Amino acid sequence: MKPHHLFGTYYSAKDGLTAKLLLNNKGPLPLVAKPTLIASNGDRFDAPEVIVEGRSFQMIDLRNWIQSAGQQFQEGSIQVFHVGPGFGTWRTNLSHKRN
Repeated sequence: MKPHHLFGTYYSAKDGLTAKLLLNNKGPLPLVAKPTLIASNGDRFDAPEVIVEGRSFQMIDLRNWIQSAGQQFQEGSIQVFHVGPGFGTWRTNLSHKRN
């Protein structure tokens, strides 16, 4: 098992936008994802670990993490770390929607 990082996915919760992160595990085994929000000013917030069962997905609304992290995290990027198979069996997607 090797460590893997997904870097630099931009998000914004400003101006009525909501941001959601899709963690999609195509493999048979559970994966533990460790997301980190990175504010525009460089501050970092380690969000709670997310377990994604095999052949399933988790859709995560970033609002709770942003509220816990602070106002400076309304806009920034997200980094996701996990140990396991490569990203060939594991996908992320970030979507925005205006409220």
